[in-house]
Amino acid sequence: MRRAAIAIRMHSGWGALVAVVPGAGPGSIIERRCLSVIAPDDPRAKQPYHFARTLELREAEKFIRDSFASSERLAVTAIRDLMDELALRGFRVAVRR
Repeated sequence: MRRAAIAIRMHSGWGALVAVVPGAGPGSIIERRCLSVIAPDDPRAKQPYHFARTLELREAEKFIRDSFASSERLAVTAIRDLMDELALRGFRVAVRR
């Protein structure tokens, strides 16, 4: 299997996700996609801190915790999907923690 690396540049509610072949020079991008980390069916999710300001403290804390958990699930799923697709194409992504 060939090695690949992934990188993410996050913005508000989305990120640019790319996979590259290290050391391959220009044109080494093998995958490029948009990563959404907000629930598409929840209009409050786009600006959770602004929405949370309208809530009582306890409700706001719960809303922010839930928003974080949802965003994390969406991001992890997208990254795993990309890694699975790359594996099918003969690439291995090393995971650092």
